[in-house]
Amino acid sequence: MQDQAEDPIITRARLSGPEQVTRNATVAELGADGTLTVLVKGTNEWVCVHGNENKIGAPPMCMNPMGMRWMMDAMQGKPKPTNESPGMIYMLCGATQRSNTNAADKTSPAIPIGPHWMITWPFDAKENGLPTTVRDKGA
Repeated sequence: MQDQAEDPIITRARLSGPEQVTRNATVAELGADGTLTVLVKGTNEWVCVHGNENKIGAPPMCMNPMGMRWMMDAMQGKPKPTNESPGMIYMLCGATQRSNTNAADKTSPAIPIGPHWMITWPFDAKENGLPTTVRDKGA
């Protein structure tokens, strides 16, 4: 049996965030319907998922509970996130997506995004005067 520490899926999930967060995080598979299948039980509140490097919009990421709630709401297509406090999502392996403005876009060419992290909050960026476009040097 292969040691889980050497499993490429576990390694990929743990590379999604800073080592001080990921070393004790739960590692799980995130299903398209938002279900989590725990691969390694952690001892902190963070959950890291390995994503799918062959699928646009399925990056490896590591989320705290409010970041996870925000991501689940987004995956379920909710019009507004339900988290009541800020969340944190690390995507230090980068990501790909098809649109910077339409999460439901399934046909546009892939847009690569470099390593980043997100603070999630239920607010409208445009309404609060924050940029809503992505540039090579940041938002």
